Amino acid sequence: MSLTVKLVAVAVLWAGSIYVTYDLTRTKWHSLGRTTGEISGQAMVLKSLCEASSPGEPTTEVIWSYSIKAEQVELTPDGLFCR
Repeated sequence: MSLTVKLVAVAVLWAGSIYVTYDLTRTKWHSLGRTTGEISGQAMVLKSLCEASSPGEPTTEVIWSYSIKAEQVELTPDGLFCR
């Protein structure tokens, strides 16, 4: 085998090992967050903030924002907005 083929094989194995490590770590921490109620608690807080928010999009500069998954709450000088 040529040096190029060997280097490509090593690079593919290295990238694969990094991905497997990332996936296992992400799954472990996500499961841990679920068992402790952290993820559900954050979703409940976001839902409550969205219920108290103003309809529409923010028209001024966003001072603070908080997001979980596909939902986001933004605080502006005009009020609280939920997306």
